[in-house]
Formats: sequence, C-alpha cells, structure tokens
Amino acid sequence: MQSEFIRVFFTGVIVLIGLPGATQGGVIQRPVTEAARTSRNPAVATVNDFAVALCQQMAKETPDRNVFFSPYSLACALAMAAEGARGNTADEMGKVLRFPAEARRAGGDAANTPWNTALIHQGMAELRKRFGNAKKPVPKEVSDRITTLSAALDAKNRRAATAKNYYVAEFFQAQAQQTAQELNALYRTLDNHELRIANGLWAEKTFSLKKPFLDALNACYGIGAVASMDFAGQPDASRQKLNAWCAEQTQGRIKEPLPPGAITDQTRLVLASGIYFRGEWLNHFVAELTKDDDFLYGGSKIRTPMMHHDEPVVVGYAAFEEDGSQFATPREVARGEQDKSKLYPGTKGFVAVELAYRGGQLSMVILLPRSATGLGDLEKKLSADEIRGWLGTLEQRQVTIVLPKFTLTSNYDMTRILKSLGMKESFDNARADFSGISDQRPLFLSQVLHQASLEVNEKGTVAAAVTFGPAPAGLPETVPFIPTFRANHPFLFFIRDRATGTLLFLGRLMNPKDQAVQIGVDR
Repeated sequence: MQSEFIRVFFTGVIVLIGLPGATQGGVIQRPVTEAARTSRNPAVATVNDFAVALCQQMAKETPDRNVFFSPYSLACALAMAAEGARGNTADEMGKVLRFPAEARRAGGDAANTPWNTALIHQGMAELRKRFGNAKKPVPKEVSDRITTLSAALDAKNRRAATAKNYYVAEFFQAQAQQTAQELNALYRTLDNHELRIANGLWAEKTFSLKKPFLDALNACYGIGAVASMDFAGQPDASRQKLNAWCAEQTQGRIKEPLPPGAITDQTRLVLASGIYFRGEWLNHFVAELTKDDDFLYGGSKIRTPMMHHDEPVVVGYAAFEEDGSQFATPREVARGEQDKSKLYPGTKGFVAVELAYRGGQLSMVILLPRSATGLGDLEKKLSADEIRGWLGTLEQRQVTIVLPKFTLTSNYDMTRILKSLGMKESFDNARADFSGISDQRPLFLSQVLHQASLEVNEKGTVAAAVTFGPAPAGLPETVPFIPTFRANHPFLFFIRDRATGTLLFLGRLMNPKDQAVQIGVDR
C-alpha cells in the first residue's frame, strides 16, 4: 500500500502524511460566545503556555545549547492542522498546544471533536489583525515636528556644551531635556518596526479538501485560495517554490526551510505560517562603546562584543528572589553604599528588564539569573502565569544596561519534542485521525520542521540631552540607586506584544558564539 504525504509548514514545516483509509468526520464549528469575546484572548493563553512547555522540553533536549523559536508561528500552524484532527488525535493536539479550559467541549460530539477550535481560531484572527503586515506611514505633521525638534535639540545641546558659565549651561540643559522628552514621545508613536504574518496552503492538484476545513482556515488565517501544486509529478520544483515563498515572507532571513527530499511524489498538502520581525531599539546602544568582554559559559570565559549605552536608560526593571517573589529594589541609597545584598537579590535570584522597540508595541524581555549557573533553576520556575506576574511588577526606572551582541539562526525538527510533550498519535500512521481535512484518508504527521532567525545589535533611535553633574554645592547624604544589568552569562529572553502579552519569539542564550542552532535536523 503506497503512502501519501501532507506537509504543513511555517517559519519551518509541519509534515502530514496520509495513507488510503477510512473514517468520516465533519468540521463542527461552535459559535464564539459573547462571554468568550469579552474575556482574555484564548489564543494568547495557548501561545504563551505552549511557548513555556516547548522551552522547558527543549532545555531538557539540549541543556547546554542556545534555543530560539517562534511559539506564535508554531502554534498557528499546529492550530490549523488541529482543525482537521478528530478523536484522540485532536484531544492530544489540544493538550500539547495548551488549549485553555474554556475551549474544551462537552456533550455527545465531544468524543469526536473534543475542542471548540473556533474559539482558538477567532483569537488567532484577532492577533493577526492586530499585528497586520503594512507599516503605517508617518503623518506629515509628525515628520515635520520631528525635524523641527531635532534641530532645536542640537542647538540647545551646543549652547549647553559650550557655555562658560555653569548656570547658563544648566539653563540650556533643562531646555534640551524638555525638547528631548517631546521628541522621544513622538518617536514612541512611530510604527517603525516591521512585523509580517503570512499563512498559506498548497495542495496536490489531485487532492481534495473538505470545504468546512478550508472555510475555517481562510476566515481566521487569511490563506486565500488554495494553490494547486504538482507534488506528485514535480516534487523538487514544488519544494523550491515553497522555499521561495518563505524567503519572500521573511525578507530573505529564512531561505530553505524545506531541505532536499522534504517534498516527495506522495506529498499531498502543505500548510504554512510565517513570521518576520525587524525593529529598532527605542533606546539604541552606542556602536562606538561596544567592546569585547568576558561572557561566562560552562566554566569558560568567551570573549564577546558587549553593547553599552552612553548613560543609564529608562526601561522596565524588577528583581526577584529564589522563589520568584519580588525583591524590594531601593530607590535611593546612602552615598558610597557597598553592601550589594541590599541592592540585588541573592545569588539564586534573578533580575528582569524590558527593552522597548520603536513604536512601543513590541519589546524584548530578558530574565537574567544572578548566578552564571542559575539558568536551569530559573527555567524550572517558568510558567505563563509566572511570567505574567513578573512582568506586572516591572517599574520604569533608570538602569545601566550591558548586553551581548549576537545572532541566532535555528533549524529544528520538532517531531521528537512534540511527541515527548504528548502529541504521539498524530505521528502514528495506524492511529492518527485527520479525517476533518479530506476524504482521502487517513492522514498523519511525519515531521515538524521549524526555522527562525534573530540578530541583536546596537541599532535604534533616541533623542538625548547632554547631561551635567549637580550644581556645585553640598553633597546629599543619599543618591538615586541605578541598578546595573550586565548580561554576561546565560539568560532567557522573549520578544512580545506588550498590549496582549503574546510571546512572538522565545530564546535562551547559552553561548553567544554558537550562532547556528539545530535539533534533529541533518542538513
């Protein structure tokens, strides 16, 4: 009996494979209730819980390696595949994807369709609409105002820097600070980042799909018309077309998610979900200040370019004890205070910063253990609820930031990881039930491939006024405490949408020199 293949792909690829077989099943769409609409987006809970589960499992698989992936992109593609799953196959997929309790169905049909997938799809549709793909143009009045303020800031900074009288310099410094504040407020309104979400579906020209399945995916994921492909007659040419699509959607960062042989003459369907992000820091690092320093990894010191600002910057900051409770970071300290136990949590604690990208919609959050060997313990504490709680305690304050400059490109076969999380039946050609996709059945997943790419560098835009010391007078007994956040050992990080909390990308940096990351992929 000859096998048939169906593949699903995103900034990587899921692969569905089918065999001639038997059972019928229709897609049952349940309406989204008004209560569900007014509650938190169930898709956000799904993405974030799934992200943490994947992170912890990948840490077990490769405890000493970097990790970087897009939980949002993975969840989108798997949720699309789950739309066609039935019975225990569907039940396992929903559990691994961390569908929330409100999506669990009850009643006579629950055995066949255990999840109200429409609730998840609607949440994904809301996120897709929020993120969009087009950059918003800068209104002319805003652009003109930025030009005017920039010129005024330069003039006031020059007057402050060249003034021979301290009090004249102080006057122009105050004027420059006001101008810089207004200018930075305008910068924060600019949608300067680029976030592209793309979903697609390609089917073998002889393969028929069920209309309810197509309707559900098109309504919520915007796949448009199904592209007809000659997988059977021209598998490699088809593979190259799909790789070209992915390269286009990710601005050339992900060029070949499908390696030679990934598409065969038995492939029947490819589902794709791609994501691309490019942004600039709201507070840019100064390239001239980047210098090599030691990054502590596995008992070794790795010389790594470390980025610096020219002065402390205002970011979200919080510190935590070993048990995850908040450490009370002081606002002021006695001049010359040397007791670090009063300023930072103990060696088993950790600190967090949130660095905004221009436009203010997205940010990178970094969780840094106090100890160079503390990342494993921190990862064990992770949960979506814990992350949400920790981020809720962030305070905007001045912090001295030192961050490694690094690049990561990941290439994963997620199949083993998903099986370890409990999604086993989907990959079993004898038991998988994807009868909601097609009458040409049964179908099963063969692989889940994923690629993602990240570059962390100094780029960004910020307006700043020149800064002078305090006026010559008596020294105060206390001074503001400015924490130092020096990420010179392994840490966790994620890029998130600040309004919804959606984790778009998640990673762990163990070794900044290890740029290529892969699990289970032989290229």
